[in-house]
Amino acid sequence: MANFFGGYSPPQPFLPYQSPPTNNTVSVVTVQGEAGARVYPVAAGNTVLLIDFDAKKFWLKSTDTNGMPSRFATFNFSEEVKASGDAGQFISRNEFDALKQNIDAQFKQLADIVKGGLGNASTAPSKPVAVSTEI
Repeated sequence: MANFFGGYSPPQPFLPYQSPPTNNTVSVVTVQGEAGARVYPVAAGNTVLLIDFDAKKFWLKSTDTNGMPSRFATFNFSEEVKASGDAGQFISRNEFDALKQNIDAQFKQLADIVKGGLGNASTAPSKPVAVSTEI
């Protein structure tokens, strides 16, 4: 094979060193206490969520791209219980049935007035129809 450059190789372009890309992922791991969280290994450029369900705490442990620890934060968590604000706005089945009977009676009176032609002044009963708003 012939060398066209007289034994010398052609000049190569300068390519600076490029570090491999990191994924910057977050994993979730269960541990036992803060001691378990502190000794858990974390890969370079990653963050791990370490949870201890017994102590109701979790930790975020991160490392920089060189693998040096960059963050170790402790958090407490508790279950969020939402109070029902509608507790006083419900009625019992008996109260509902009584209200339904009252409304049905009022509708029946209204239907009798419309069917009997009692809607005008000349044929209206002398006694006014009572409408109750109580349950």
